[in-house]
Amino acid sequence: MAAENHIQCLQDAATCSICLEFFKDPVMITDCGHNFCQVCITQCEEGLHTDIFCPQCRETFPQRNLRPNRQLVTVTDVAKRLSMRAAERGERVCEEHGEALKLFCETDQKPLCLICRESWAHQAHAVAPIQEAAQRYKKQIQMHLENLMEERRRLEELKLSETQKHQKYQQKAAAERQKIVSEFEQLRQFLEEQEQLLLSWLGELGREIEKSQEETGTKLSEQISHLNSLIREMEEKCQQPPSDLLQDIRSSLRRCKRGEFQLLGMISPGLEIRLRNLSEQNLTLKETFRKFQDALPSDLEKGMGEPQGSYSKVKVTLDPNTAHPWLSLSEDWTSVRDPA
Repeated sequence: MAAENHIQCLQDAATCSICLEFFKDPVMITDCGHNFCQVCITQCEEGLHTDIFCPQCRETFPQRNLRPNRQLVTVTDVAKRLSMRAAERGERVCEEHGEALKLFCETDQKPLCLICRESWAHQAHAVAPIQEAAQRYKKQIQMHLENLMEERRRLEELKLSETQKHQKYQQKAAAERQKIVSEFEQLRQFLEEQEQLLLSWLGELGREIEKSQEETGTKLSEQISHLNSLIREMEEKCQQPPSDLLQDIRSSLRRCKRGEFQLLGMISPGLEIRLRNLSEQNLTLKETFRKFQDALPSDLEKGMGEPQGSYSKVKVTLDPNTAHPWLSLSEDWTSVRDPA
């Protein structure tokens, strides 16, 4: 048993984590020490130009740090020979007849010995050599693994895109806040209520953006986590002996179907519309400056939607001592205009 464990450890060390086969022309990323087949790591480099991406530690390194691993070539050759010998000595046997399990029943999805094949229960069934069946199903698993990895990559790209989009909206929202504050500084006393109203809307929008970002990130992270678990499970299954690999193989393959993974999220279009409306209202402030006492509140309510809580107009008396010297107050100190 200890010898078998040593052989399995050697096989694992000589197996590429990308193609799940013994290394072919192994190369090592010197920065992280991980090894891959030359062809496999080259496929991961597509689109990176001068850098290489390590699928194992998920870090990016300069391409010049990729070196052939000649010692691993020797280790791989030894692992191949030991694997062949172990397979010859360690064949599983039929529990009923004590014979080697050399066939696989496609109908019943179970390994058979030669005596089982001739029994009445399997005579009409489709049967194939167990190594051939294992290789065929292993190819199907590898095909699903490629789809799963591609699905994970798409989800990771979507998560990054969503994060950047939320950050962009946050920056735009902050910029709009500064515009609003700048406009209200000229008539601080009279426009204080309207300023607070706009800032309240903006704060609510910022919270909605943050909430949307958290919900989208959580959903995408859950799907990525699920894909990671399923990928690990399929990778481990590929390392199993044929008889174990073929156990419940149909159920395993069904769980890998790409259609079960849906892209979730995307930022609500309402947030973008409300941000655009907010920007347009800043133009409204300038264009309707002379008539803002009556026009500004109603226009903002139309553009921003119904705010939480109730608001009503109030009479305001302006203080000539604090008014800007460029502004002209009415005789009753209830209105203001720009002489320019």
